[in-house]
Amino acid sequence: MKIGVLNLEIGNIHSVFSAINNLGFNTQILDNAFDLDNCSHLIIPGIGNYNKLMNLVLKKNYGKEIQKFAKTGKPILGICAGMQILSTFGYENEKAKGLNLIPGNVVSLKTDNEINDLPHIGWNSVRLIKKNKLLQNIKDLSDFYFVHSYHFELDDTSNSLAKTQYLQEFNSIINYKNIFGVQFHPEKSQKNGLRLLHNFCSI
Repeated sequence: MKIGVLNLEIGNIHSVFSAINNLGFNTQILDNAFDLDNCSHLIIPGIGNYNKLMNLVLKKNYGKEIQKFAKTGKPILGICAGMQILSTFGYENEKAKGLNLIPGNVVSLKTDNEINDLPHIGWNSVRLIKKNKLLQNIKDLSDFYFVHSYHFELDDTSNSLAKTQYLQEFNSIINYKNIFGVQFHPEKSQKNGLRLLHNFCSI
C-alpha cells in the first residue's frame, strides 16, 4: 500500500504528507504523473484558485493519469480546491473545465456585498447525512477547519455525505464511487481530520 500525495505546487502538500506519514502509512509526494501507477490511494491537495490549479494539472500532464487512476477503482481524495477540481466545471473568475470525476459545478458562496464575509475561514461543524466508511468513528457535527469562497454544487445530491452552514448550506463532504472530496482541510483539523485521513487510507 502506498498513499500518493499529488504535488501541484499549491496547497499544504507537506502538511498532508506529514499527517499521513505520522499515521503510519507509506506515503509519497508525487512529482511525476506516471508515479500514480505505483500508488494504492491518491490525495489531491489544493488551496486557492480553481483555474490556476487546473492549469497546473494540465501543465504537468496529470489530467488523463488521474482519470485513468479513477477508473481502476482505487480511492481518490480531493482536499479543498483539490476537491473542487473533481467537478465538471468551475466558475471562479471565468468558466474552466475540471476533471469531471464527480458531476457538478463549483460556484461562489452567496454573500452580502455590504459585509466582508468571504472567504469562509475557521472552524465549522459538519452535519453528516449518510453513513460511509470515510466517516467511521467521526461524530455528527464535529468541527473541521475551512478556508474557501466557492463550493461544490452536485448534479446528483445523493453524492453528498455531509453539509455545513455558512451564508448558505453547502456540501462539505462528497463521494461518488471510489472518489471522495472534502471542502475543509483535514490536515489542519486535529483529531477529527486525522481520523478522516486514517479512514481514507484504510479504504
